[in-house]
Amino acid sequence: MEVEADTIGHAHEKAISLILQYGEEVVTEDREYTLELPEPLYIKVRDPFKEPVLSSCCSFGPRFTAEYVKQLLTITPKTPDGFEYTYGNRLLSYPVPIATDACEIDWCGDGSFGGINQIDRYIIQKLIRNPSTRRAIAHIWVPYFDHAKSHPPCMQTVQALLRGRYLDIIATFRSNDILSAWCQNTVGLSGVMRYIIDSLNQHEPHEITSGHLVTFSTSAHIYYKRDTDELNKFRAYLRV
Repeated sequence: MEVEADTIGHAHEKAISLILQYGEEVVTEDREYTLELPEPLYIKVRDPFKEPVLSSCCSFGPRFTAEYVKQLLTITPKTPDGFEYTYGNRLLSYPVPIATDACEIDWCGDGSFGGINQIDRYIIQKLIRNPSTRRAIAHIWVPYFDHAKSHPPCMQTVQALLRGRYLDIIATFRSNDILSAWCQNTVGLSGVMRYIIDSLNQHEPHEITSGHLVTFSTSAHIYYKRDTDELNKFRAYLRV
């Protein structure tokens, strides 16, 4: 299924309307009740920086989204009682195994020392060396950790595609809460897009600008029982 809109806010509203019309009830592993589309959902935002970035029905505002954008571009130090992961840590400090003196395997990165800055190394540098590359991609999932987690990352990859002077960002999700998470995810990705564009424009002889921002969600759903209050705002506005 497909949604296309000029702005993030309008795409959000269209995607919610689609799920309310065609979603089927699926009970998750955590016994949560969802409405899930019977097919993957492709959402294209033609101008990710154009207003309205947020629907008027959103339960969060510009300050919250600004903090979320900052998180995607920040390494958050790991603490014993902190998050299992952050997208910023996976993008900017992707964990890598290292051998210890005891001939065992330890891990660095993911909020601790070391790790791979995938945005700079695997996206920006690749695009500088070869602007037409199809290999400017960053991964989120770490099989060694994430298969055992109770709340593993939903976003899986972030790819940058430069064609002419337009930079597209394409993100894939194994699972996507369209009502309560898609908008902040997409606004966060627009911040990553802006960072990549600004970095490329320091090297390119012509000005790079924003193209499309695309998300592809294998499981696009709404927690229709858990998030009733927020959903009712959209229902009333969309008249669905």
